[in-house]
Amino acid sequence: MLKRIITELSDEQEAMLPIYRDKWRSIQISTESIEQEKVAAIIKAAYAVSNYPEPEILFYSSPMTLKKY
Repeated sequence: MLKRIITELSDEQEAMLPIYRDKWRSIQISTESIEQEKVAAIIKAAYAVSNYPEPEILFYSSPMTLKKY
């Protein structure tokens, strides 16, 4: 499979950058709950097509639950 490397954006793509940046920033800082089953299914599907072994998927209620004291 031939891989293409993007080295330039069109004017239209450049104009869309702030919109996509804002969209993904709002997703990044969202505190809404996720649908764990749906997320797990998407992760498993991505690993299945990439030929990587499926990882153990862990969900936590907060990043703070992972903090070591």
